[in-house]
Amino acid sequence: QVKELLKSGKSVLFSGTPCQIAGLYGFLQNKDYENLITIDIICHGTPSADLFKSYINFLEKKKNIKIEKFKFRDKTFGWGLTGSITFTDKKGKKKTKAIYSKLSSYYHLFLNADIYQESCYKCKYTNSHRPADITIGDFWGFAHEYPECLVENGGNIDTKNGISCVLINTNKGHKMFEYIEDLITVKESNFTVISKRNGQLVSPSVTHQDRNHILNLYSHDYEVIEKWYKNRIRYKKLLYIIINKIPYSLIKRLKKIGRKILK
Repeated sequence: QVKELLKSGKSVLFSGTPCQIAGLYGFLQNKDYENLITIDIICHGTPSADLFKSYINFLEKKKNIKIEKFKFRDKTFGWGLTGSITFTDKKGKKKTKAIYSKLSSYYHLFLNADIYQESCYKCKYTNSHRPADITIGDFWGFAHEYPECLVENGGNIDTKNGISCVLINTNKGHKMFEYIEDLITVKESNFTVISKRNGQLVSPSVTHQDRNHILNLYSHDYEVIEKWYKNRIRYKKLLYIIINKIPYSLIKRLKKIGRKILK
């Protein structure tokens, strides 16, 4: 479909993981289409689609709901790892609830790099040589690197909705960025600073000893993994529930106090 659109003269913006971008270029036989712009993300790794579908089916069956949307990151709860799930309950009412990483077996295993595909642990795109014109991701550690830019310090950047990093990899990417530069707040940085807390710009995710065990447990029935995870966290579950009840505003305030103490 992308190839047909490009050949017809339409402009195409294609975004995805680095390997998907490389796959597209391979399919296009590395022909340089001026009307194609590509964006890759700083990717940690991808589990199989089948495993995720099994998790969703498990939740629907267990809670007697119909899931419409699953967000791994929902900025409604601030910049962080809290996700959300939108569903229709048995009474036909539509609801949205937070998904906390430690309390969701799948989300935790995803963040912990326990369920990625084998190739992800050998990813050759985890470096500065990116296949896309532009790379985007979270600018983790921005507040530490550039505290003077924060609103609370007299700057013009509010971290509540997140700070993105943008790596310009090609001349085409640079031209594209120039189109939007005046519409966003920009702070110039560099690859070394951005990669400090974005490990997948330096090396692939590391496979953990639990991975093979987890995948062996999985036989198209997610409930087995769920039981294993519940048994694993045990009493910690209560602690996770308490932590996740703490308002985002208080967490932000505590972080600010902590930075001052460290100074």
